[in-house]
Amino acid sequence: MNNFLQNLSIQKKLTLLILSVSVCIATTYTVYTLIRTKHSIEQQLTTHATTTGRHLRNVLSIPVWDFNASAIENILKATMSDQNIHALAVIDTDTDIHICVYRRKDGTLSTCTKDEFSKDAMQKSFTVYHEGTPIGTVYMAFSGVPLRDELRSQAFVLIISNLILLTAIISILYHGIYATILAPLETVTTAVKQLSQGDFSHPVALSQNDEIGTLATTLDTMRIAIEEKNTALRATRKDAEKHAKSMHLMLSNSNDIFQITDQNGHISFISDSVSRILGYTPQELQKKLYLEKVHPHDRKDAALLFREILAHPNTNFRGEFRVRHKDGAWIILESIGCNLLNEPAVAGVLINIRDITQRRRAEEKEQALQEQIHQTQKMEALGQLAGGIAHDFNNALSGIIGASELLQTTHTTQEQREYTRLIITAAERAGSLTRKMLSFARSGKKTNTCIDCHAILTETASLLKHSLDKKITLSVELHATESKLIGDAALLQNAIMNMGINASHAMKEGGRITISTHTVTLDAEYCKNSPFSLEEGLYIDIMVEDTGCGMPKEVADKIFDPFFTTKEVGKGTGLGMATVYGTVQDHGGAITLSSEEGVGTVFHIYLPVTKDTRSSFPQERVVTQTEAGTILIIDDEELIRHTAQTILQKKGYHAYTASDGPSGVTLFRKKKKEIDLIILDMNMPVMSGRETFEEIRTISPQVPVLISSGFSHSAYVTTIQEESYTAFLQKPFRRQELYATVATVLQKIRRNTQPPRKNSK
Repeated sequence: MNNFLQNLSIQKKLTLLILSVSVCIATTYTVYTLIRTKHSIEQQLTTHATTTGRHLRNVLSIPVWDFNASAIENILKATMSDQNIHALAVIDTDTDIHICVYRRKDGTLSTCTKDEFSKDAMQKSFTVYHEGTPIGTVYMAFSGVPLRDELRSQAFVLIISNLILLTAIISILYHGIYATILAPLETVTTAVKQLSQGDFSHPVALSQNDEIGTLATTLDTMRIAIEEKNTALRATRKDAEKHAKSMHLMLSNSNDIFQITDQNGHISFISDSVSRILGYTPQELQKKLYLEKVHPHDRKDAALLFREILAHPNTNFRGEFRVRHKDGAWIILESIGCNLLNEPAVAGVLINIRDITQRRRAEEKEQALQEQIHQTQKMEALGQLAGGIAHDFNNALSGIIGASELLQTTHTTQEQREYTRLIITAAERAGSLTRKMLSFARSGKKTNTCIDCHAILTETASLLKHSLDKKITLSVELHATESKLIGDAALLQNAIMNMGINASHAMKEGGRITISTHTVTLDAEYCKNSPFSLEEGLYIDIMVEDTGCGMPKEVADKIFDPFFTTKEVGKGTGLGMATVYGTVQDHGGAITLSSEEGVGTVFHIYLPVTKDTRSSFPQERVVTQTEAGTILIIDDEELIRHTAQTILQKKGYHAYTASDGPSGVTLFRKKKKEIDLIILDMNMPVMSGRETFEEIRTISPQVPVLISSGFSHSAYVTTIQEESYTAFLQKPFRRQELYATVATVLQKIRRNTQPPRKNSK
């Protein structure tokens, strides 16, 4: 019953309630009215019966006294004309004789016998008196049919009238309730349905001021408030969607990866930028442990960092780890993590990840470049030191060799000449050492001609094969399309020989040495970042590779240092690779190396190639015949001045000497018409050789000057040597070399100007 009522609408419930109440009221009223009507009729019957009985008692007084049965019967029948009386009986108390008249069902009257009479069926009794004395009793029974008919008639009329009244009341009540309650409720219900469907555009308008009107007004106020909030919410949602889209685009296109992990290290969110940086889709890493892709050697540090982050909420911690890219490569990532597990918006560990592989490689490259620059600066400093030492040695050796050769020309014994030869040989060996030092310092004597690098490499390989162990294989692979360059063939051959021999020393158990060439182009950026003085253009790459034992980094860092060697004492000077370094620099090139212990070493020499096939400095014709002339020797070394003067005088020249620049300039100014040639040392105190040369040129622009130095061509010497009146003589020099150079210069000058002067001697 409850479920039935709960499923009914308010309208049906109210209708059912009104109907039920109305029926109850109508039924109660009808029953009440019928009961009152019955009571009224019964009262009327009783009154009528009493009146009739009293009248009948008086009328029957004489007939009963006279025992006139016929008269009694007639009186009774006459009285029975009243349809409400059902039966009448008169009893004579003395004789117990009675007369009884009753109404049959068909309405006719009939008498009844003594046996058929029953006092119990009588409802009223009246005593008959005669002159005050009771003489009998009149009994009366009423009929229920009239009463029932009357009640039925009254009930029918009452029910009909009540139904009409009930219908009218129900109709009035329903229309009143519908107009004041149900219709407003329908309006409110419709409005609620519209609100539930998200339609807030229809106002809830009721003009009544009752509870439903208050409800409608409240509902409409709520509708307006919700609409305003929805409008604000839509704007907020639009802004949020725009912000979310912006955040998504920012995270997806960021150069960083944004990752959120739970407290166990499992990835709960990772930005789309991971696809671009690591190659994985976000779905491939979702729910995975963040340590899975970390390099095994870095996992311990990564785990320690994660525990540190968990232990310190809202604090940033930084770390660097190698992580495997989807293609298998290892990249370096910088991670900055913060514990935001207590923040509901994140509820995890937020990690900002950045790829710093290129930055680290650039830093490593920068560090390597700085090391190369440092190495270059160190080599330049060592070169200057070695050059200065070699220069001083060459000055001393020039005097030793000159004096020894002079001794050989004097009247000495065989034993003395042998000792002199030994002195000269030892001095020449020392000169060979100083030449290596000068080569490293880029201060040695160097010729510049157009040479074929491939021819030099082929010839060098042929020489190397005879000096290498049989267990070592030497191969030459010449792939360069351009192999011509300007340089000194002997120096380059010596450099390749040094590298080949060093490589063989690293392969005591045998192996392979490969010398190969390729043509490469060095761009401006490479040249700018190189520690060597390079110009962009076409280069030949000479690669010397061995499969030897390799070398540790601390050895590789010092491999070009002069006097550095890993060989036993007495088995190496430590100038081989230093000479190679100087030769490469002197040819405008660069040299790099990479070595791995147990694998081998690879050298790359980059030399600029040329299309020019002409010699830059053609060699002069050697002249050995005796010449005449006056020569001024300006040198701060007394031994060199004395030996050179003696050697030249023995050849027929007249020679003056000066111990420094000022005295030499003064002497030349006095005897400039007499002097045919000046031998000038470039490294002197008080006044340098350059200053002395320029002062001499102000006195005589055409006097021949023979530059003599323990160094080789500097840029300045090369410039002034291009003049027609200058030449160069490398210290230490032999007697015949001095003769030939002096004779060549004088012969060339006199052939172009005038006949030689007579000796003033």
